[in-house]
Amino acid sequence: SIQRAPGMHELFEESNGMRLRRHLADVRALFRGRLMVVHQEALQKDPQPTYRSIARWLGATVPFPETLKFYRYNSVRGYRTGLCRNASLVGELQRRLLPDYVALEELFESMGHALPSRLRARQTRCDRPEELA
Repeated sequence: SIQRAPGMHELFEESNGMRLRRHLADVRALFRGRLMVVHQEALQKDPQPTYRSIARWLGATVPFPETLKFYRYNSVRGYRTGLCRNASLVGELQRRLLPDYVALEELFESMGHALPSRLRARQTRCDRPEELA
């Protein structure tokens, strides 16, 4: 069972279902209006406008050159573990992390952001062939 995997027991204790929601609330309270939330999907799909928005939010007055390319770093594609080849395990993990998905949705909505499509669809890297190639 996934719960017996090394380091996974505490992740799946029933009492931890609200852990992310509490953490996000603490972070929002700590930073108040000084918190910008960006989903990785925006960085991957639309890097130029996303980084431009981040720079403006931080107070930069000189925009990035239009010709600047934003590359992905520290990203390893392909099958890194056997997880993506085990649909029932991925499904169980998603089921157990449902409170975290909901907490992230609530965060984006409470900040007036559109819900990222990958988050709304509960899409993992296992659902994106370009990540596994």
